[in-house]
Amino acid sequence: MDHAFIDIETYSDLPIKNGTWAYAAHPSTEILLIGAALNDGPVHQWSVVEGEPMPKEIEEIIFRFGDKEMVVHAFNAQFERACFSNLFTAMDFPVWQWRCDMVLALSLSLPASLDKAGALLGIDADKQKIGDGKRLIQKFCTRRKKPRKTLREPESWVRYNYLTDPVDWEKFKQYHVNDILAEREVYKKLKRWDLSESEWADWHLDQQINQRGLPVDVDLVKYAIPLCQETRDIYETMMQVYTGMKKPNYAPGLLQWINDHGVDLPNTRKDTIKLALEGDLPGDVRQVLLMRQQTGKTSNAKYTAIAKGMNEDGRLRGCFQFSGAGRTGRWSGRLFQPQNLPRPVISKAEIEKYTNLVRQGEPLDTTANNVLEITSSIIRSAIRAPGGQHLIVADLSSIENVVLGWVSDCKGINAIHRDGLDPYKSFGVRFFGKDYEGITRGERNLCKPPVLGAGFGIGGGKIQKDKKTGLPYMSGLWGYAHAMGIPLEQEEAIASVQTWREMYFEVVQMWYELEDAFRRCIKSRSSQRVGPVMIVSDKPFVRIRLPGGRFLSYLRPRIEWRVPPWEEEEEKPKPRLTITYEGRSDTTAGGWYRVPTRGAKLMENIVQAIANDVLRAGIREAMKFGIDVVGHVHDEVIAQTKTNYDDHALQELIKHMTAPMPWAPDMCLRADGYISKFYKKD
Repeated sequence: MDHAFIDIETYSDLPIKNGTWAYAAHPSTEILLIGAALNDGPVHQWSVVEGEPMPKEIEEIIFRFGDKEMVVHAFNAQFERACFSNLFTAMDFPVWQWRCDMVLALSLSLPASLDKAGALLGIDADKQKIGDGKRLIQKFCTRRKKPRKTLREPESWVRYNYLTDPVDWEKFKQYHVNDILAEREVYKKLKRWDLSESEWADWHLDQQINQRGLPVDVDLVKYAIPLCQETRDIYETMMQVYTGMKKPNYAPGLLQWINDHGVDLPNTRKDTIKLALEGDLPGDVRQVLLMRQQTGKTSNAKYTAIAKGMNEDGRLRGCFQFSGAGRTGRWSGRLFQPQNLPRPVISKAEIEKYTNLVRQGEPLDTTANNVLEITSSIIRSAIRAPGGQHLIVADLSSIENVVLGWVSDCKGINAIHRDGLDPYKSFGVRFFGKDYEGITRGERNLCKPPVLGAGFGIGGGKIQKDKKTGLPYMSGLWGYAHAMGIPLEQEEAIASVQTWREMYFEVVQMWYELEDAFRRCIKSRSSQRVGPVMIVSDKPFVRIRLPGGRFLSYLRPRIEWRVPPWEEEEEKPKPRLTITYEGRSDTTAGGWYRVPTRGAKLMENIVQAIANDVLRAGIREAMKFGIDVVGHVHDEVIAQTKTNYDDHALQELIKHMTAPMPWAPDMCLRADGYISKFYKKD
């Protein structure tokens, strides 16, 4: 089997942040350089923009697309795929032939950038991306503002190329060659842990979904953007009146105004404002913070992200990053972040009402005070089936709870799902001491936080001080419930955690078994089985083999003395021997550091990863039988009907999502869903 390593450099007037597929399809986009190397051979480069003839070595690789004896590698291969598909329309570049070495790195919980991954893997400096690369990319791959001789001179744009800057151009070409060398070295370092053929097949399906794209309600997006902007302008004008500032949304100036009015805030971040509004504030400060809270809603910026990333056919492509979530291999979101959409604050009937009003450009029968809340609540409606078609959406029911019970062989949890009962009401029977049928809707709601969170080691909670802001916050299940909008009292949170652990003690027992086994594996490098998973040493990783065959990887783990985060809320926290490994931080803007973990956290990783394997299997089955999957959000699959309203299509999707898997034939899978013109939170 031959391995071809390909990398391209492109120019476009459109920023790449608008999305790979929109970028590739833009009229201004063109390929500057194509580089390729076959196996361990030299890197060959074609300077397309200079009008050079295609080197025969590159031609031989290009014309081997479709050859089952050659695999094509690229780092972030979706970019090369999109550009080739849009710029070489007469040729076929079959998705099954591609491998993305960025996805391989992500599957091992390594960085998604080539330079960071290369540095972490210890690649020789001459094979890493040269440090000047970012400057050269900015210079030759994007349009630049022309330096102005005077402030009165109007702004203009300039494009640099091989004619305007021949010296830098040669550096740029060498940078491009080094990129391919680095890509090849990364693969060589990682091929020992290459994905299985079935995992690559899942990525190929992911690429088909990304290329198919989400259908967009163009009218809704068109009218929502100015509506949001007009409302923000109203708020800004009102804030100017209150504060006397020309730019009241300028954070340092606003913070100074707040402090001058007797309120000591450390910053104007969203969480800080939310906490401040829960206390006593002077009237003017409260009004300004409420307006700042509204104008700071990032969810409304998603409309602009959709508009910028949408192709001319009204579809938004490239929204899903395969294996983007560290430690679990779940998908992460791109562009308008479909995995991170706001919870609606209006009813389902109001969502339908306001969706129709906004998409028709009609005025809303409301005040400016809640326009931004409405537009935020209907952001899902921006995904809408075209013409006479509909969306079919199905969600795996309580999948993490199902997997938690299955993994730990917890008799109580498994019985709930085997008998088709509601896990929230089932917990309420014990917690409230009532019959199953007697659990009220409000009591069921209070049972959601412990059922969803207590399986992964969360405590009851107390008042803590935020290290960054110095402000108090609710920790543990107490804070988790309030973040969900469920007003659980502290005493109820503490009691519910204790009750949950007593009811489902097999889960708690497995926490300790996992941690002990992980420690033994670090110390002795011997494999350890815990339930259906195997923990193995594969230096520099310790890896957890999931029952479906996929691995979770923990880089350079060790046991060291430190105060773990889950002990910091104690009155006198003490250092203890804690498992740590190298990974991406969940709290420090993607930094790289030693991540502490324990049995309950390992359980969370395992459960979420297996739940993702179930979702992958459902998507695989659905697409095999011709269902057009266009997206997925958490444990939910979004497909598009080929015809008009079709309840049979929904039942087919549910059947494929809940089909028994060879490695878990006894897992109690259920799903439910709906058919609609537009996407919504069911």
